[in-house]
Amino acid sequence: MACPKVDFIVGPAIIIYLATAITEIVSSVPVGLVQSDFKGQCILSAKVDYNNDNNTFIVLSFGSKSACEFCTYLTIFTVLFPLVYGGYSAYALYKSIDNAEQMWVLPAMMLNVLLLVLKFISSCILSVGVAQLCSSVTKSSGLGTCKEGQHKSWFVWPTGDLDGSNYDTYLTTAQSASWFCVFEWILLSVLVVLHYRRNISIRSNGSAMPTTDGFSASDTAGVVANEHLPGTSVVNPNYFGGDSGA
Repeated sequence: MACPKVDFIVGPAIIIYLATAITEIVSSVPVGLVQSDFKGQCILSAKVDYNNDNNTFIVLSFGSKSACEFCTYLTIFTVLFPLVYGGYSAYALYKSIDNAEQMWVLPAMMLNVLLLVLKFISSCILSVGVAQLCSSVTKSSGLGTCKEGQHKSWFVWPTGDLDGSNYDTYLTTAQSASWFCVFEWILLSVLVVLHYRRNISIRSNGSAMPTTDGFSASDTAGVVANEHLPGTSVVNPNYFGGDSGA
């Protein structure tokens, strides 16, 4: 019994596309939760001071909202594209292995590289923002780690109290997931380039192959039928028609 044919480019890509969509959600949801805890403000790169009298962090300035929004809203595209193209790839693979081999992948290759670059930028923004926030937290309070700030009170004028009980957990999760997404997009970009190169090879091998006489198979078929060769007046001298007598 023959083993089923497996596509070692499209098959793994489908799995990674699904994993990427899930990881992208994990990387963006915590950023939104932190914004909600800080009343819609972006905590990335925020500057804080510490009041020793009541053990409270006072937010002097928040980071740019556009930084958090970029990290959050980019997920719309980095989730939709893997789901759509991964589903399309799975359908093509299910219908026919040859169909999967000959999929048009140039647009997908360009989008993969674009999303890889954008996700890398998003991860850098997130990492730099977290580093600057934690530096302000530890320097102003003398705490050993940024995570210890979760056990203190947070306040901003004139809004009032803030919920800082989970900011480090959320941001650490988002940061880790974001860089893992970058790794996944690198894998997908490599696979789609391999897929594109294979498609070119398939189309090249599918063209008419010349014979040793310099004519293609379609040309030499005419000789057998007593037709003129292209560009010549030569006919097959050994041809015997159906109504010729022996």
